[in-house]
Amino acid sequence: MNTGLSVSVILLPDGWSDTLLRATIDNLRRALGSVQGEIILASRDHSGLEEPSWIEAAALDTGCLFVPSVARTRAGTFNSAAAVAGGEFLLIADEDWFFPDGAVAAALESLTSRDGSHAGVFERRDVAGAQDLTLLVESISASSMRYVESTPRPRWNRGMAMLCRADLFVRLRGLDEREAFDSHVGWDLCVRLGRAAETIEWFAEPQLTAYHALGGTCPDPARHGPEGDHHRRNRVALLEEDPSIYRNLIDWSVPRELRRPLVSVCIATRDRGDYIAESIKSVLAQTFADFEVIVVDDGSTDTTREAVAAIQDPRVRYVFQSPSGISAARNRGADESRGFFTAVHDDDDLMLPWRLEAGLAALNKDVDATFGAWVNFDDETAAMVLHATREAFTQELLAFNGMGPGHATWLLPTALVRRVRYDETLSAAVDINLASRLMWNGVRWTHTGKVHFIRRIHHRQVTAVDGGRQRSAALLTRYAAILPAAASGRRSLRKAAGEIKPPAIKEKADLFRSFGVYLPDHLVRRTGLIVNNATNKIIALDRYDAVSYMLAEHDLMTGKLRFEFSEVDEFTWDDIVRMRDAGLVGIQLGAVRRHGPPPSTAGEAEAEGLPQPRRAAAAIERRLGDLMTDLDKRGKSPAWLINPSGDLTEREIALLGEPARAVRLSAASEGGGRVRMDAVGYPFWSQALRAMRQLRPCLESGRLVYLDSEARDWRTLIDALTGEEGI
Repeated sequence: MNTGLSVSVILLPDGWSDTLLRATIDNLRRALGSVQGEIILASRDHSGLEEPSWIEAAALDTGCLFVPSVARTRAGTFNSAAAVAGGEFLLIADEDWFFPDGAVAAALESLTSRDGSHAGVFERRDVAGAQDLTLLVESISASSMRYVESTPRPRWNRGMAMLCRADLFVRLRGLDEREAFDSHVGWDLCVRLGRAAETIEWFAEPQLTAYHALGGTCPDPARHGPEGDHHRRNRVALLEEDPSIYRNLIDWSVPRELRRPLVSVCIATRDRGDYIAESIKSVLAQTFADFEVIVVDDGSTDTTREAVAAIQDPRVRYVFQSPSGISAARNRGADESRGFFTAVHDDDDLMLPWRLEAGLAALNKDVDATFGAWVNFDDETAAMVLHATREAFTQELLAFNGMGPGHATWLLPTALVRRVRYDETLSAAVDINLASRLMWNGVRWTHTGKVHFIRRIHHRQVTAVDGGRQRSAALLTRYAAILPAAASGRRSLRKAAGEIKPPAIKEKADLFRSFGVYLPDHLVRRTGLIVNNATNKIIALDRYDAVSYMLAEHDLMTGKLRFEFSEVDEFTWDDIVRMRDAGLVGIQLGAVRRHGPPPSTAGEAEAEGLPQPRRAAAAIERRLGDLMTDLDKRGKSPAWLINPSGDLTEREIALLGEPARAVRLSAASEGGGRVRMDAVGYPFWSQALRAMRQLRPCLESGRLVYLDSEARDWRTLIDALTGEEGI
């Protein structure tokens, strides 16, 4: 947001007094000096109040910007405010800090006069003892050449007074919004700035100091003494547990419309009108949503333009150029990109939903670019083959097996692609050529340990129609890695290459079970199991016409609804995109093959051929199985009383005692299938005995069925209980 402002100051005054807030605002205006700035008062959501909150009223009265937030954490509230800030720099002040006159202006000048410094942290000091606030603030304001009588606060203690470039703050996804990090807002950002190779200036002179009045108390035990040391060590350890740079990848308090694309997904295409739509939809279904899709059409003469235009998503951009080759198209995509990172994607492949998230999460101080595994699938039979590659990409690996990172798994800084560029004199193996040149220039690649996409095998793909040239060009790149080495050096390269192993891909054992739901619609029949709030989710998906069954689970004792389940048939890629766009959670996807090999599991076989009226009963059976499995984990010898018709009376329910689980399951499916069942579970079979004796007539008539893991007869158990009690 370019407003001409130099600094946006963000305060979180919840819990402050009106007097303290006004004193802080007056002090900050003196600290800004001649710098053009704004002060933002961010606060938790006050929209439910009939009258403006006192903070909102103070903002209006003092000419500050008020930003209400619905964020769960203080970090989220800061992030919400940063998204609307107009300054080139942000001043993040998470306590009531007071500054000497001109302190912010001096800090800004210090940062902008040094190349590469994009963030600075003020020295922080605590003023002890209860003092007159007006006199204290006046003393601090006039202290630019000396320290006010105070105590330095250790660097990693809580409390942040930090100046940071706004674009850098937003790129790193702001402050970490996880609750575990909320007690040390800002320090996480400092650590991640260092990991991103950004220079932080630690100010250490009287004018560049932030003061806090303790009022004679020390409300935070993490500030001083042995207990403070313990808290500091815990905070540092928490920061070190997560070595990543980018946070809030899935849930972020910044409204979607205010976010900038962090990743540009670049797709070069020509005459793939029959595949391009599915390829783009797989990108739109990503768990990480702050991306743009740039489709560079290298002279298509088919329906490619129309296929892209039919996708109504503002994140998708279409660029047409006359036929210039794959390298030129890739370079054009990089030139058009607005994202800090580039993810390469092919026009006939399908990106797995976690691909961008995984690539970003694996970036750390030792990694510049990430890649992953992929799975080939036959576009006619759905047969699948895993390609894991190796854990790293090095000269040794390239020299002796020619293996590079699969280009459609890459995530790397866009600036690198623009600087090094694809070689437009090549028409084949252009990606391995670029990756190799980047590696030779010091770019550090690492494997995420995850499968990133599924690759369509069909008769029109490049490796099928131009495989010879692809292999020849890749071989030349490999030779380029070998030639500089002497014979002894080549042996060393070979040995080092052999030590680079493939990562362990846990889904390897059953590829279809893990990735089959993401195959194209023509290869699988997909279902969506909707858990909780099923009715509203079905309406959001606009698929109420495809519901195969609805199941409700009520607490048998209270009658309250516990869970609601539904299943949608023929869940398409459009539905997956709609699900992601609406932020719907609790939808579990399943799939069976439409053609090819027979179902590999009994569950697949059942789902493939089950008549509609029977699906309600099958849904109840599956839910009962889940309940039994859960109780098996909690009890040593659990037992169940089942009422198959779901018609236990209130009097009968009152005789059940205190079961661990008592539910009434009701299901209905298309075609008239309606089923009810009461299920009562006990952690130990002995706890069910008294209820069984009270309800013996129900057992004898078959209205109740006794079940346990030992398949014991209920009559024998009741008779044994009667004998023990002498009845």
